[in-house]
Amino acid sequence: MVDKRVVNIHADVEDIKIEKKVGGSVEASELIEGMVIDKERVHTNMPKNVHDARILLLYRSPRA
Repeated sequence: MVDKRVVNIHADVEDIKIEKKVGGSVEASELIEGMVIDKERVHTNMPKNVHDARILLLYRSPRA
């Protein structure tokens, strides 16, 4: 994770994933800062798009 409040920003390479998608051209590719959540709808009544969503991610490290 990257904390943008810190002047010296460091990112762990293990947290970076390159995802290949079929279709489009190399010129259509873009760098997205942050997180992309790409999930299918589980029900047809669910919205296709959600804008300005607030998402909480919790991580609890396993006990050693």
